[in-house]
Amino acid sequence: MNYKFIKYLGIKCFPSNLLDYLGHCIFNFFFSLVIIINIPFLNNILFHEHKTSYILLVPKISNNFEEKKDLIFSGLSLNTNIISVREVEKKIILEKLKKKIELIDEDLVPEVFEVTLKKNKKLDLEKENKKVDEVLQGAQILDKKIDYHKYNSDNYFLLGFSVFLFLSILVVLQIDFVKKLKVFLEKSRNFGAKDRDLLYNISLGYLLFQFLGIFSAYFSFNFFESNFKKPSIFTVENYETIIIFIFLQNMICYLNLIFTLRYTLRRIF
Repeated sequence: MNYKFIKYLGIKCFPSNLLDYLGHCIFNFFFSLVIIINIPFLNNILFHEHKTSYILLVPKISNNFEEKKDLIFSGLSLNTNIISVREVEKKIILEKLKKKIELIDEDLVPEVFEVTLKKNKKLDLEKENKKVDEVLQGAQILDKKIDYHKYNSDNYFLLGFSVFLFLSILVVLQIDFVKKLKVFLEKSRNFGAKDRDLLYNISLGYLLFQFLGIFSAYFSFNFFESNFKKPSIFTVENYETIIIFIFLQNMICYLNLIFTLRYTLRRIF
């Protein structure tokens, strides 16, 4: 009974050759890696105009350090323009420091926080620094300098070329995929299958391998970062961009498949 059901499900949702599904899975895997590598650049394009960020340095030079740190946070919470205060991972700080300093005691590294404000809002640094210094001497808020010039025309060209390449390969793969299903579609039509059901069933099996390819890339990249102790791209700052591009990649693949299937079904009498 179970074998018959599995066989039925396989014919219904996976009518194409296994190599076609694997090819689409691998294609999405590699393109997802391209997106992941460009996440900081993409995040800058999408959000740099919407947020103002500052860096809060809290040195560990007091016996009641934690208490004074809480007082600083309480003071910042009174500012309604501040959206969030997020701690920067210590390993990222150490990674940046070790590029300039060979030996460093981790206990001497101050705690670092990113202070994010609402759109077009700014802090009065002189006023805020006076407040935090009164609570804990040496604590300081710095303007976060972002070098927008580093994202030059080459970055945009490579991004545009990658998107063009992705769409071109996707269209070719899906046309070939649907072309191989023409006989299956004709037989299904002859046996009374509705176009709506065919679209749903075929796209369901196709999406499974698509998700497998995309999420395998993200898990693999995260595994690589963790094991080789590289600064993580998967930070809170980048989550919005990651979610947006996972959604876009899935929707583009899905909608193009539906369009190609519908076009083919219209030509089958």
